Amino acid sequence: MLRELTADPDSGLLGFRSFPSLRSVTMIQYWESTEKLQAFANDARRTHRPAWTEFYQHAYQGSTVGIWHETYAVPAGQFETIYGNMPLLGLGQVSGVVPVNRRGATAAERLAHR
Repeated sequence: MLRELTADPDSGLLGFRSFPSLRSVTMIQYWESTEKLQAFANDARRTHRPAWTEFYQHAYQGSTVGIWHETYAVPAGQFETIYGNMPLLGLGQVSGVVPVNRRGATAAERLAHR
């Protein structure tokens, strides 16, 4: 699915990160809009819908695989991400950054000017 999405710049996927651990994998995805996320998820011609249908068919037959999914809609300009001596990750990587000193000295000042 990720190969399909990254090969299609109009899909709406802005970026993703995968965090494998001993018993699970956490996948964080950044999307242009919830509409584009839902369009991909529900399109029977794309990879997600058939895979999701098959997963549910097996999940109710005693599968040991589970899934946890959350979607957050963040209005443009209504978030803050701070980086100090590290590469861009997450929202800063997909939306760009502005130096803190150009927007205010404290988080309260920066968030009040939105």
